Amino acid sequence: CLAETLKWEGGFSNVKQDPGGPTMCGIIQVEYDAFRDRCKLPRQSVKLITRQEFTGIYYDNYWAPSRAGEMPAGVDLLVWDYSVNSGCGQAIKSLQRVLGLSIDGHLGTMTMAAVHNAAPQQLIRSYMDERRRFLRGLKTFWKFGKGWMARCDGVETAALAASSGAHPLFHTAVDLAEPLANPDEQSEQIGKAPAQSPAPPVTT
Repeated sequence: CLAETLKWEGGFSNVKQDPGGPTMCGIIQVEYDAFRDRCKLPRQSVKLITRQEFTGIYYDNYWAPSRAGEMPAGVDLLVWDYSVNSGCGQAIKSLQRVLGLSIDGHLGTMTMAAVHNAAPQQLIRSYMDERRRFLRGLKTFWKFGKGWMARCDGVETAALAASSGAHPLFHTAVDLAEPLANPDEQSEQIGKAPAQSPAPPVTT
């Protein structure tokens, strides 16, 4: 899942319209600052982030909270990738919406049970349709929409292949969406896509 997401996140970017600001391999500067602070290390440019650092940040901030590792193959990739691009709360809300559940952004027992009871390929397609709908409603869609839609196409194809037991590299039934060859240029096409209004606090 990390390898697929890194293909789309690219390298370094600092695009004015990106709410994430300076970003390297999908990790934004403020996120990197918080990580370095926790490790009692001096702050530095996110351009200098190491693979060990961004792998740890991805695991702690997105993989574990999204519980993607507990989901069926293919669905795990989509929930994870959506979490990286738009935050875990938004990814879970969209998941609950397509499953017909109460939408609270909390991935509890009922949501996880519904995920495992759903037909994986049908859930993958419905979830990606919902993600595209959400992205089209964002005010920065004019800038990043083309890149976001290519990313959606690419991760959906990979997810469907994983769900069917086929490796994405050997899945040739449809044309694969591919990221740009230049990592920095690719990164400039993919801005962060958070909800435009803060989510209310999650209650238990």
